[in-house]
Amino acid sequence: MAKIAPAVLLSSLIILSSQFQAANGQSGIVSESSSSSSSTDKVIKGYAFKYKERFRNYAGQIDNAQTKGWLNAEKASQYKDRLEQLKAQEASAGKKGYPKSDVDALDQAVTKFNMDLTNSEQKQSR
Repeated sequence: MAKIAPAVLLSSLIILSSQFQAANGQSGIVSESSSSSSSTDKVIKGYAFKYKERFRNYAGQIDNAQTKGWLNAEKASQYKDRLEQLKAQEASAGKKGYPKSDVDALDQAVTKFNMDLTNSEQKQSR
């Protein structure tokens, strides 16, 4: 039986959770409504914007993978740089109130990061 790294399992669970939410129409935007002053307020569900928690998990995953020898120092540094870019992208989306186009782009970037990190760990652990 092949051993699967805990970080790989965590990554797989995150991907499955995102896919489940998407399949069930849970995009994060609950509704748009107009108030009496004609301003539009976006109501955003908290679970969809736990990016900061995901980023902390990814940082721990990168450190763990480097400690275990699944990622070398150069690759770990590259993933840390990419993670910083994702954090900046999330901060920008947050300042704009998480418009759907920004959320979609961020979700796509986070999913790609997760897949790349998982694949890289699997290659290094073989």
